[in-house]
Amino acid sequence: RALDCYQFDKTDNSRYLREDTSINCDSESHKVFEIIDALFIIIYLSIPIVWFVQLWQQRCKLFPEGIVEELIIVKRRKLEPVLHRLDFLFERYRSDMVYWECVDMSRRILFVSVVPLLARTTLLRASIGLILSYVFTIIYREIMPYASEATNSLSFVACIVIFLTYLGSLAIETQISQGLNDILFGLILFAVNLMVLMSAFISSFIKAKQDRELLKRRKEKMTKHIEWACGFNKNKFATTFETITKAVIPTTHRAYVYYGSLAEINQVVKSGIVVDEASSDGGIVFCVHQPYELSDDEKNQFSCRDAFVVCSLSRSVMTKHSSGDNLWILKKGIIEGLRSFSFEDIVDQTPWQEGKLVLPPQCIKRAYQLKDMSHHHGHHFNKTSGLGQSLGFRSITNVISNFIPVDAGGIELVRQSSFEEHNVIMEEPKTIGAYLDDMDYIRARCEEHGLVPLYHYTMPAIVSLIMNGGFRMSTQGQGDGGVYFSTLGPASYDLGSPEYEENIIIDCF
Repeated sequence: RALDCYQFDKTDNSRYLREDTSINCDSESHKVFEIIDALFIIIYLSIPIVWFVQLWQQRCKLFPEGIVEELIIVKRRKLEPVLHRLDFLFERYRSDMVYWECVDMSRRILFVSVVPLLARTTLLRASIGLILSYVFTIIYREIMPYASEATNSLSFVACIVIFLTYLGSLAIETQISQGLNDILFGLILFAVNLMVLMSAFISSFIKAKQDRELLKRRKEKMTKHIEWACGFNKNKFATTFETITKAVIPTTHRAYVYYGSLAEINQVVKSGIVVDEASSDGGIVFCVHQPYELSDDEKNQFSCRDAFVVCSLSRSVMTKHSSGDNLWILKKGIIEGLRSFSFEDIVDQTPWQEGKLVLPPQCIKRAYQLKDMSHHHGHHFNKTSGLGQSLGFRSITNVISNFIPVDAGGIELVRQSSFEEHNVIMEEPKTIGAYLDDMDYIRARCEEHGLVPLYHYTMPAIVSLIMNGGFRMSTQGQGDGGVYFSTLGPASYDLGSPEYEENIIIDCF
């Protein structure tokens, strides 16, 4: 606008500023101003060029040689310190669109500065703007440069709005809109421009919701699942504790056990162990023994032992309890120092928000259920009808009935009969309720024979081979000489979630 001068009188060579006709463009003061203004315009127009040069100089780090996977390229870029000052230019775009911010900045300069400067009349400006906006709408729609689909959609909507705005201004200049009501036409243009704000709001709302869901799934994934241990004997617990100690307990730490009701342990794995302010212990009491080795002091301390968690805690922070040598206490002062420990990673933050003193759940390494609570939830086992017949569950339970435990030198062996003899078939469950009822029936039959149901996860195509020839040890990836089973059912591995298969692979393989 400061350079837009106009000659009003053809006989007079004097030029005046269109925005303010009191300013003579031929005056010395305005000529000096034009030089300064032109200098700043050149600096402004050179910004995309400077950005392009900066990115071009780092092209070897932006495009690592021999790497084509986008996720790997993005991770490599984050590891390059020299790119941190430039990441605002390319982090929003696809890995192959690092220079697009320069293109987008040039587009804005073109609409804001070049078009008004080159086109003297509003009709010409509207025409040039309409053509350019149409071209950029097609370009953004075809290229979709942003990494986020929501941002690509938003930029496309913004291009359409710019096109429609120029179209409206052209309609006004050519008086095509003369027959329309001015207020109605103004409301239409207002609604068109409001589309961008509404699209941005909806996109942000959807993105925030997706981020919350993703964060929730990540937190739930980090939460320790309560494993089924109702049928574990003393030897099984001994080997389990030995494995936990070797695998996840550092030498400076020790495995400490906290017992409680199933409802309490369910809450513990989500939010942590809450300090009982009414207790005189002055902290959280732990023991170091598995269920079959509990002393009288430990049994008195943990009157309810439906489930338990195994925690990894430093030996130096634990103090012997006054009730016995087998009990240890983590005092309140130590716990208070852990309150800032990865608060964002906690699934249920309610106890923390209520100001309670809580031991963070990150120290929990395993969680086990000792008592079968299925009979407390109103399940009734239908042995003659329902999904059991269609799925062959009756056949499965007949097979279970023929699994006869045999004692051979202290090792419990299992003698099994043929699957073909009992006509075991494979089918998909029709309803969740019926499936759970039949699984409860199977567990009940297992308990009658002193057995524990085991799950073997595999592909549907492999089931017929297992039925006919039995289980075979994999020769790849499983080098400990056996067949993998799990005591956890599909629901324990988050059946229906995107992480279902990954959870099985991590736990079983």
